[in-house]
This record gives sequence, C-alpha cells and structure tokens, in this order.
Amino acid sequence: MDAIIKFDLVLRNDSMRCDSCDVCGAGFWEVGVIAKSPDNVFVCGKCLKHPDEIDARLEQHAADIEQRATELMQSAQKIRTLIGRIQTLPSFKEWRAAENDCKTLEQYCEIYWDGVRAEECDGEGPAWGNGPEVVAVTVAGDEIDVPAYFADPHRF
Repeated sequence: MDAIIKFDLVLRNDSMRCDSCDVCGAGFWEVGVIAKSPDNVFVCGKCLKHPDEIDARLEQHAADIEQRATELMQSAQKIRTLIGRIQTLPSFKEWRAAENDCKTLEQYCEIYWDGVRAEECDGEGPAWGNGPEVVAVTVAGDEIDVPAYFADPHRF
C-alpha cells in the first residue's frame, strides 16, 4: 500500500491563487483556507465536506483532464493546419469600430451577468459573493443598474 498523505490546513496566499483542488479541480479564488500536503497536494473545502467521495472525485477529475488533453491535441492539430493560410485580416481599428457599433451597454451587462451566473457554485451562492458594485446609469433615456465596471466610460 502506498504511503498515506497527511494534510494541514493553511491560509491560501497569493502564490496559490492559480492553484486548484487536486481532488476535484475547483479553483481557490474565494477560499481563505485549504488543505495542503507537504508535497503540495491541495484539497478544497467541498472535497473535505465529502470525505467518502474523495476517490470517486479523484477518478472523475483524472478522466476530465484526459478528456481535455484529447480535445487540446485535436485543437493543436487544427491550429497547425492554419499555419501559412491566414493572409488578410481586418485591422484592429476596424474590429474595434465594429465591436463598439454592435454592442450596447445593456448587451455588455448581459454578457457580464451571464458570466457571473455561470460561476455559481452548488447552491452555496454566487462565486462572487454578493456580486460586484452596481451603479445606476442612463442609457438612451432609461436608467438601468449595471456593474460599476461597465459604467466607466473609458472601459470601451
């Protein structure tokens, strides 16, 4: 039998912000405390909450990684077929003008909030806590609530 791995609870620091749970793959963006082994194996609170599911979660995470690896290899092959074939593109300036013309502030907000909703986690609330700061802005005579991020006139 392999050696048992022991874990300590540690405060997540900035160097761990891009790490994820080695059991299930969840990120540590909002977590303050994680379980860490001496050889840097990390376990999130959700996995600690369900210790009887650790092996099943490990197997599922490994299968997910293998599936992503297969998809990435297919993407790499597709991308290599493009080498030498992309000759003319619209300019960045043309792209920016088209981008600004096609999206209203409401569309940007919808894109933003859809992303926040997509980050919701297992009934434990949105991944962004109470959500970003919201401010009221007037668009075409209508006052709408938008994340402060989108109210910045220099954003777009």
